[in-house]
Amino acid sequence: CRYTLQYTYPYAYYMESGPRKKLFEYQQAQLEAEIENLSWKVERADSYERGVVGGEGELSASDRGDLENQMHIAEQKRRTLLKDFHDT
Repeated sequence: CRYTLQYTYPYAYYMESGPRKKLFEYQQAQLEAEIENLSWKVERADSYERGVVGGEGELSASDRGDLENQMHIAEQKRRTLLKDFHDT
């Protein structure tokens, strides 16, 4: 997702102003927010597994499910952005 996001900034820069650019920038911001949420959850899970948080060393099923859900959300945002603006 971050790889895709890095290329959206120059693409947006060269887009003509108008409603299409505003939609693109909105979707870009949504993707960026989901990537940051995912990054935070991955970091939290990593520190949890290392025993920094809680000390148990394993993620609960709900934490793992939450992480997988966030991965799915970020991927869906990425696909939506690409589907709506690729080859246009």
